[in-house]
Formats: sequence, C-alpha cells, structure tokens
Amino acid sequence: MRMAIASSDGKVVNQHFGRANKFFIIDVNKEDMTFKFIETRTAFPVCIW
Repeated sequence: MRMAIASSDGKVVNQHFGRANKFFIIDVNKEDMTFKFIETRTAFPVCIW
C-alpha cells in the first residue's frame, strides 16, 4: 500500500492535507508492517485559512 504523509519536517505527521506544501510518500508492506520511503513530492496548498 502506498501512503502520502503531510509533514513539515518528515519526522512527525503534523500538517493538514489541504495546507501542506510537501508530502512524504511511503510504501507499507501489510504482511510484516515495514515502511519504505519512496520520495518527497511538492504540493501547492489549496486551503489558505
């Protein structure tokens, strides 16, 4: 399974998806619950309030 995590520093999940300016993409192996970093993607925030 592939997930996008909204984070300001890549260490904690602390951003709202609509306000985030980058996402950390990870793959999750559901069999052994391991995680693999794939890439960082730049985004343009769509929620400004």
